[in-house]
Amino acid sequence: MTTLEAKYGTLSCLSSLKKSFCNFEIKWELKKNKEFEELVNKFIKSKGILNKDVYYITNTIITLEELSKLKYGETLDFGYETSLKRADCKQSNHTYLYSNLKPIAFGLHIHPEQSEILTPLDNDVIIFIKQNNLLKKIIVKVGETYITPANVQHAALSSKPNTIKITWK
Repeated sequence: MTTLEAKYGTLSCLSSLKKSFCNFEIKWELKKNKEFEELVNKFIKSKGILNKDVYYITNTIITLEELSKLKYGETLDFGYETSLKRADCKQSNHTYLYSNLKPIAFGLHIHPEQSEILTPLDNDVIIFIKQNNLLKKIIVKVGETYITPANVQHAALSSKPNTIKITWK
């Protein structure tokens, strides 16, 4: 193999790798869970009126195509007085700032192919992880980071307006 062939092979591999990062598609599936529904009902009662004082996000109005086209600094309306802003200029990175104006319960969901890295920036967030058919409660303090591995059901409660840095890998 010549040096030129070796370089071409290396560039070919790198080009293929770059394509796979550019075609990265964030997938999620929302799930129902009786135990979590009971927690959400208590949370909503403590915060006021559903869809006025507090939101329970069980679906999203955005599409994965819209999210993948979001450029650095651009913001996408996520519904329920929440938004998602692209926070990294590298196309291969998927870091966003998720902001909510009112208390929210983000329903139990799963990312089959990506881990989710969360860092609350304004107020603490309560994360629920489903392990062995039980919900585990984790309080993530401002500035701390929590990583939910791929294919693990999780949910979040944010009792105050908040901005959360989210990275999907």
